[in-house]
Amino acid sequence: MSEEKIIFLIPYAGSLGISLGLLFYVWAWRTSRGAISFFLFTLSQTMYITGNILEMVSPTLNGKIIWESFQAVVGSMAVIAFPIFIIQYTEFKIKNQNLLFALSFVFPILFSVLSIAKDYHSLIYLNPRILPTKPFTALVYEYSPVFITYTVYIFFIVFSGCAVLVHKMIQPHSLYRNQSAFILAGLMLPVLGSILSLAGIYITAQRDSSPFTVAIGNLLLAWGLFRFRIFDMTPVARDNVFETLVDPVVILDKNNSILDVNTAMLDLLGKESKDVVGQSAKIVFENFPIPIKQYNRICLEDRPEDGDPGRNA
Repeated sequence: MSEEKIIFLIPYAGSLGISLGLLFYVWAWRTSRGAISFFLFTLSQTMYITGNILEMVSPTLNGKIIWESFQAVVGSMAVIAFPIFIIQYTEFKIKNQNLLFALSFVFPILFSVLSIAKDYHSLIYLNPRILPTKPFTALVYEYSPVFITYTVYIFFIVFSGCAVLVHKMIQPHSLYRNQSAFILAGLMLPVLGSILSLAGIYITAQRDSSPFTVAIGNLLLAWGLFRFRIFDMTPVARDNVFETLVDPVVILDKNNSILDVNTAMLDLLGKESKDVVGQSAKIVFENFPIPIKQYNRICLEDRPEDGDPGRNA
């Protein structure tokens, strides 16, 4: 391989490295709500970038179509994992949830089968050909009705999930709003890249700019994971009873960080939710009235065993 080609591949290798890093980090949180489905989503992105690189370096039309089909299959895995993650993360309630999830498998699986079966490639890739671009040739083809239908389905799933995230951003706690905002931005960037490619607008020498939009999106997701503790502090189910309780209530996790707090407690603290959610209870209640402070000291010194659920005070 020439020096020019190696230099050209460096950004793609960087994109793959970012996705792998995010993948390993999410796996470390696999016991958290929504982490497994998000891991599968990130795994599909990582495999997609790998397939994209292998398609690019493949010199033959048949080889490029094989790796293009591979990307279609792993992309279908993302289409399945994405709505599951959104529902688990937001705790959004929908009727017949299990049935809808089962039905959501049908279209991606059918499209994957058509992508894998060589005899059905003509239903997806119309007039495939190689363009002599440099330093690597590029696969181009016309979009078939099956391809367009499936693309519309993907956008429907993505935008529906994003609508649920936007709804979650109405949460009164800024921590959850920031979490949702970073997830939304990280997920929408690859979608924007796909829209540009479908519209024939190429921002790179290759037809598909997804490796770069996915990398930037994953950087945003990584920042959200580190900064806003997306899997350490997922949204807690809240209802009107919790908010209208006269007694002050604060919910702590096993590390004595504040998961949630009702309005009565915020009034006593003289603070807003954004100032306390996610913070250490020891710091927040440091100057609290004596009776509460004594109870807080008990909570902090008698640490729960691993696996003990969050508790309230």
